[in-house]
Amino acid sequence: MGSDDSKAGRNFQRWLYHEVVPSIFKKGEYHLDNNVTASRTSDTRKKHSSALVEMAEIIAQNSRIMADAIAEQQVIKDEVTQVQIKVSDVENRLLNIEGRNNTEPDFISISDWCHENNHQVTQEEHDLIVTWCANLSYKNQVKIIPCNSRNKSNSKFHCTVISEALSLIERSKV
Repeated sequence: MGSDDSKAGRNFQRWLYHEVVPSIFKKGEYHLDNNVTASRTSDTRKKHSSALVEMAEIIAQNSRIMADAIAEQQVIKDEVTQVQIKVSDVENRLLNIEGRNNTEPDFISISDWCHENNHQVTQEEHDLIVTWCANLSYKNQVKIIPCNSRNKSNSKFHCTVISEALSLIERSKV
């Protein structure tokens, strides 16, 4: 009946959805004419009338089920959005922990330190500074932030370790 596109089918659907179902929701019954009432609780009605009422009840029940399903779907959608926000926050925290985002300003790579301080070094001097920084960090138990590519030349050292390494290198030149 719901997919009947004939004129009679459309008239029936209009009558059912615009008169019968609203009346049953509002009053709990539908009056077919002045003398006959189709009620959800009445067993004395004609078979035809009771079949229409039963069909209207089923349609109303299905409508309520669909409305509940849509409401549940919206709740689930909201929860998924909240979970996505939390996952994004956890990903950002993980990136910070892994050192991809430099949240520790006291740690810097030798290349970045030389660039910031306008200190020109050759590759050999750069490698020497990295070696001294690694040695001093291990000796003094100071944290080293390794590079993601595992290239020791790009590891990040504490600024005091870099200063101490440069000082030792300068003293050894004299």
